[in-house]
Amino acid sequence: MKSASVKAFFSCSFKDSDREVNDFFRSICEGLDISCYNVDSGYSDLPPDRALSMIANSDAVIAIATARNQFQGTDDFSMPEAVSNEISFAYSLKKPLLVIKEENVRADGFLNSYGTHLAFNRSKMCTNEFLRKAILSIHNVKLGALTDHELLLSQEVTEFIA
Repeated sequence: MKSASVKAFFSCSFKDSDREVNDFFRSICEGLDISCYNVDSGYSDLPPDRALSMIANSDAVIAIATARNQFQGTDDFSMPEAVSNEISFAYSLKKPLLVIKEENVRADGFLNSYGTHLAFNRSKMCTNEFLRKAILSIHNVKLGALTDHELLLSQEVTEFIA
């Protein structure tokens, strides 16, 4: 059976230390027929303007909030500023949004207002329990991005054999 295809803006850090995390979640997306893209090339406009335009043209947004700067005197970290901004863009445009955040990253209250999120621990990402949750969460945001009509069309049989 053919899977319905979705275009998702994939908000993430571009630090080398986060590449493995990003590749993990991007691979799940690709396996679920979600085409991911972001501001990873050169453009004539500013990155936030390009991101806003790309998010407006996407079906959904998947944001990977990895640990960036540690808050003094705590074990908590901020998320990359660009990821935080892109989450806000998605919310303001009413796009289906999935935030996958590292356990020690502060949500600072806004995530609970925008929707739920999936927390991950880098050392436990490949466990059966987390993998099931990650696939289910990404699948759910995909379904939220599809209209009933698109879902029916993608399930339509196109060939008959007598």
